[in-house]
Amino acid sequence: MFDKLSTDIPELDNFLTDKEGEKFSIAIYVEGNFLDENVNEERTVIAFSKKSDIKFPNQTTQEELRLRITDLLKKEFKSQIEQLSEKRLKKVREFVIENPRYKPLLKYKHESLKAVPSTLSDEKMELELFKIQQELELDIKKESKEALKFISNEEDKKAFSEEHEKLYKKIIEVGNSKLSEYVIHRRLVLKLFDKLLKSNTKEKAVHNCIFPLQSLSDDIGFEDHNLWMIDEKLSYHKYLASDKKFKSIEPLNSESNERPDVIIFNKPFVFANDEKPYESIVLIEFKRPMRNDYTDEENPISQINRYAREIIKKDVRDKHEREFDLRENTPIYAYIVCDLTKKLESLAADSGYRPLPSGDGYFFFNENYSMYVEIMSFDKVLKNSQERNKVLFDKLNIT
Repeated sequence: MFDKLSTDIPELDNFLTDKEGEKFSIAIYVEGNFLDENVNEERTVIAFSKKSDIKFPNQTTQEELRLRITDLLKKEFKSQIEQLSEKRLKKVREFVIENPRYKPLLKYKHESLKAVPSTLSDEKMELELFKIQQELELDIKKESKEALKFISNEEDKKAFSEEHEKLYKKIIEVGNSKLSEYVIHRRLVLKLFDKLLKSNTKEKAVHNCIFPLQSLSDDIGFEDHNLWMIDEKLSYHKYLASDKKFKSIEPLNSESNERPDVIIFNKPFVFANDEKPYESIVLIEFKRPMRNDYTDEENPISQINRYAREIIKKDVRDKHEREFDLRENTPIYAYIVCDLTKKLESLAADSGYRPLPSGDGYFFFNENYSMYVEIMSFDKVLKNSQERNKVLFDKLNIT
């Protein structure tokens, strides 16, 4: 029978090089009384102990035998193995430069990185590093939980700060690397958004940039949408539907074919009497950049009003079909995101909307629907997002 030593020493998948520069490979042959006594009659299978078995004297597992052999090999061929390990780590370091969230692994998971094959594609390399990153984060959680057990007063906190300074640094480094990658992502998104606006792109492209079309909140990860461009709080919601007909939106008992661009049901308050009203509802309507040909049917102000009526008049239910009563005067927040063309400005003026103090949009409160509506220009969305994130971009020296 045979076993792969490269399971524990990945470098052995490649040829080693001796002092004269000649390449060679290693084959290990093991003999002994234990193997003779535990081999079958055909001499094809050895009855090793299993991990789950009770440990008896003079018994061993195949893994234990392999690890003892690899320990000897690491000492005997130390220089050659380290040479290949450095080549392997060089590939990992190059990948980390492009993916900074994994930078702490170079410091805290150095030995684990040595086991990552250098021949992996970027996709598989990402998968391997992600697994090691999860191990590191789990290690930190365990260390933190263990350390925090003993804090009960100010003196304990002071002692903790001194004793666990390394743990603090580890937590900060791992958190900062993930934050850095997310900040870079935001910068790239804003550059893309700016490019889309300058190219007079279609409405769908703008919509997709902020939240994927034809999707629900359960389908999309936190980092897979960019609602923060409109309002940071929109990232935290109970239910969201993007470009879905009212009749297919889970919380609404509706037969309407109207299709709001984005509808968000925010987290409900907790009530002692088990009532479960939504805290608020958000509507977002996008329009094609520079559009100036709105019909009565596609007038975004009229659209928002129709959506509000449809929400208010229908029963609201959860995914188990239990009633989720919409309280009277539940606030609705509506955002119309578009360019302020002459036609749009006329529609806003005719509907009694007032200009924002900044001059780059309009606002109105519709008392009939308890709805605050804000018309936001694309320039306002871009500018506000850039300003909110400027301190983060400056900290990372990205422009």
